[in-house]
Amino acid sequence: MSKVRSSALMGLAQIYKNIMKMPDATPDQVTKVAWIRNKVLHTYYQNNVEDRILVEKILNTSLVPYSAEPEERMKTLFYLYAQLDEHAVKALNELLKYQYSIRCTVRQLLELHRCADTEERAKAMLPKINQLARCLREPTKAQDHLKKFNQILVKDIRIRQLLSKLLSGECTCKAAEIHVKEIMTKMGTSNTLYSVKVLLERIAPLLIDRVAISALMKFVDDAVRGLGEITDELRNASEAGMKLLMTLSFVFPGAFHTETAFEYLITFLRHEDETVAELTLQIFANTGQGLQEDFPNIYSSLLPVLQSMVKIGTPRQAKHAIKCIAVLCKNKEAIFGQVFEHLKRSLDFESANFETALVSIGHIAQLCPQEFAVDLKGIVARFIVKEVLMQDRSEPLDNEDSWCPDHMVSDETIAKIQGMKLIMRWLLGLKSNQSNLGISTLRMLHTNIAHEGDLMERGKVNKPEMARLRLAAGSCILKLVQESCYAELITHEQFQGLAVLINDPCYEVRVRFAQKLHRGLMNLRLPLQYLAILSLAGQEPVKEFKAQIKQFLIGNINKRREYMKQHSAAQAKTYSLLPEYVLPYTIHLLAHDSDFESYEDKPVLLNLRDCLLFVMDPLIKSDNHTFNFYKKLFDAIKQTADAQEPKDEDTNKKLYAVCDLAIDILMSKAPHFILKDYPANPMLPSKLFTAPNLNVNTKVYLPKDFPLLNKKKASMQAIPVSPKLTAATDTKNNTGIKVSARENKPNNAMKSSGRTKEGTKGQKTNTITEESKRSESRSPRKSDRKENEKVQNKTSTKLHSPARQKQTKLTDFATKRTKNDKQNLRQSPRKGKDAPLTPTKTSSKSSSQLVNGGRLQSANKTTPVKSKFVGKSPQRRDSDRKRIDNESGGSPSPAKRFKTSPIKGTRQVVKNLSPVLSSGSSSDKSGIAVRSSPRKRQAGEKSLNKKPLPIKRTRMARGSQNSTDEDNIIPSPSSTNSSVSPRKQSKVVTDMPKKAYPIRSNVRRSASIPNGTSDGEEEGTPETVAVTSMSPKKRAAALAKAIETVGTEEEEEELNIKRRIRKRKR
Repeated sequence: MSKVRSSALMGLAQIYKNIMKMPDATPDQVTKVAWIRNKVLHTYYQNNVEDRILVEKILNTSLVPYSAEPEERMKTLFYLYAQLDEHAVKALNELLKYQYSIRCTVRQLLELHRCADTEERAKAMLPKINQLARCLREPTKAQDHLKKFNQILVKDIRIRQLLSKLLSGECTCKAAEIHVKEIMTKMGTSNTLYSVKVLLERIAPLLIDRVAISALMKFVDDAVRGLGEITDELRNASEAGMKLLMTLSFVFPGAFHTETAFEYLITFLRHEDETVAELTLQIFANTGQGLQEDFPNIYSSLLPVLQSMVKIGTPRQAKHAIKCIAVLCKNKEAIFGQVFEHLKRSLDFESANFETALVSIGHIAQLCPQEFAVDLKGIVARFIVKEVLMQDRSEPLDNEDSWCPDHMVSDETIAKIQGMKLIMRWLLGLKSNQSNLGISTLRMLHTNIAHEGDLMERGKVNKPEMARLRLAAGSCILKLVQESCYAELITHEQFQGLAVLINDPCYEVRVRFAQKLHRGLMNLRLPLQYLAILSLAGQEPVKEFKAQIKQFLIGNINKRREYMKQHSAAQAKTYSLLPEYVLPYTIHLLAHDSDFESYEDKPVLLNLRDCLLFVMDPLIKSDNHTFNFYKKLFDAIKQTADAQEPKDEDTNKKLYAVCDLAIDILMSKAPHFILKDYPANPMLPSKLFTAPNLNVNTKVYLPKDFPLLNKKKASMQAIPVSPKLTAATDTKNNTGIKVSARENKPNNAMKSSGRTKEGTKGQKTNTITEESKRSESRSPRKSDRKENEKVQNKTSTKLHSPARQKQTKLTDFATKRTKNDKQNLRQSPRKGKDAPLTPTKTSSKSSSQLVNGGRLQSANKTTPVKSKFVGKSPQRRDSDRKRIDNESGGSPSPAKRFKTSPIKGTRQVVKNLSPVLSSGSSSDKSGIAVRSSPRKRQAGEKSLNKKPLPIKRTRMARGSQNSTDEDNIIPSPSSTNSSVSPRKQSKVVTDMPKKAYPIRSNVRRSASIPNGTSDGEEEGTPETVAVTSMSPKKRAAALAKAIETVGTEEEEEELNIKRRIRKRKR
């Protein structure tokens, strides 16, 4: 918990306490701080243990100070409870019940200490200690502290006695405070002190004891009779007081064991208000244990009242009165026998207590099924089924609404609902399928749902009453299947018909059915199969209700996972408790949707995908093990057949289509993980699926034009591949089926796959290496026109692709440098584009270049250079040249002009020792590639068709093989000039290391050089002939001369014109 929130809550609580303690506090002051109590209790909804501990502390110290006198304390509690909002009341009830659960755990631990010291006792203590540790801060440390505390309990009898007194119902608030202090004193200053102190504070009854309950009873009695100040100041004071007593009776039942308290309760029981009487009966059911022995006078006066309520009371009063008799009386069968005869006489439509009789007989049948088995069998068969459920006596009222209030429901419909509940309660009491009673009852209830509430289909039941009847039938089925003996009897059709109620046309039916379903799932009474029904809420049109069901689903998933962690014995029931195993039930349920007639029905498939998404979203975790488990589970289902109709091909295809939907969702949720074999084999329910087939089902059953969530459709197909293939091409799925991990197009696969840039870089490097090895195996003379044409085709294809179109705007040229001419700067890749490729060692025998991604790749690197004047209009170029001439005081040589002009766009290329250059560039004998005109490009293409001379390996070529990426790469910005400004580019060029070459100024373009090289006028001439015949100094001079003469044809023509003009002027 954050310190800020903790300090804020403590400060607000202190303000509230100070204002409420002021004797002269005005109503305005009280109203201004009234919101604090609600906000403090709302914090208890946080899942953090520290938040809950703090709220409990504030309740005991500020909201209801435990140090106050009992009457003042109970009056404060009464006012607090009556003035809280609905959410705060629920939070306070949950707070009190949670403390009660902790007390029960400690009480169970003390009972284990009374047993003999054996290994079984030690094993039984460990789960209790773990459960208590989760109620404290830092559960890991708290667990160690509680283990030490448990060892102290074994040795110290006095501490065990104090704990027993603290947990007894007779303990007073003052005695509890004394016991806690004594236990802490005996603990000393050990490390376990803090955890034990927090535990004792949570279990100690600091607010409620017998004296306090007696004082509270007095205030509630005044409220019920309408007397006293509380009635004037509070609204619904009597109802709020009775609800507070009912909550406290569940949490502190021992505090009610006083004669004064029971006398007050009997007075409340005879009150005219039905709500007060019903709540009083529930209080008696919670606190009446041992009443017959301890308070015989109270018992003798209470029993006649309970019997009369069973006979002539309201249905709810009769229900709770029967529960009270079962708790209070030892000979309950005899008492039930006395009232049963009277109830049988009331089974008449004309009787005023007909509904009460149905309810009472149903609850008696549940508590004593064998004692009244003969009578109940005749009542159910001859009266309930034939006379109540199968008859329509009254004419329906004209009502076209889907639902109606309770007071508008006819007596006949109420009787039918209570009749179904009577049969259901009797079967719950029997807990067996005697005489096929369970099968026949489930069939009758399913028929009621299938006929939309009109069992006999006579049309004499209006729509709102039909909605109530099918809701009652569904609720009865949910109750029955909570017993394992009846859960095994339900058929596929009955389960699928029950699930349709969550998509019922009536909104009230959907809401109430979902709430009953959620209650059974949270109690872990319903089988895991029924969690799949919530998947159908993916088609819910009301957003608020859909969000509520989503919370139901998430809550149940978390509840099951926590239960698996807390109970080691639950590991044996993994397949029935683990929420991940709900997916086979969900897939089978969706495959049998009533609207799903063909596996190629695209609109229905889209709806089913929404349902799958609704369930899979909260289930899927972000780890590979979960994804691999789901993938293996779905592939295993595709290898089976539908057990409901195993020989029907259409049914099986629909099942496989839903599996493909699930695989599509799974791949869309995890596009970046690699499928691996899951270590465990998922278990499939034999009731739904047949034995798996050994043949792998690799077919995708979705329509071809179906819009997939996962665009990488190949990953959905389970393709068996030889085990020799690596994971780079194919990956195994969880069932041993090989799954293609990428598409046919490499570019698309790289975009959609989860590979990193490093992995991409490594792939390209391997490709270059393989190409180099292939080129090494060839003889030098075989690298002829076919190889040149192959490289030209690759280059033209790559350079004209849309993704690389911008990069072809710059001129590519090859550059040779000596071994000492190293460049340490690197080119930074553009965002969203491929990273620069890592150079690989390639044999000098290779005469081909590998084109990858629109860039020239070979054994060495070349450097592109773009002149300052390229791409400008003629007027702009003339003005720029004049400005440069004026600044320099004359016409500089081409080499000087090149050095002073900033390079606007350069790009990374490789050294070229091959006579083959890419199309669209011209080369001289020194290996310099420049942008050529169309005329020169045609000439170059003609020259490429000539057979080149064999390549000789030189020292420069040998040295280039050992050069690293930093040695061969000239740093340059991206091919687009927008990413880097010209100033930054010129700065990069000027910062580059320079070589002191012997440069001669004013060399004519057509003039010959003493070392025998030309200036590149003849395009396509093999460069290696000249290079191999030169000394290192001559090669350096040729390289420098080549750099000086770089430029376009138009520039050279303009330079020649200017030179002629200057000569004439001279």
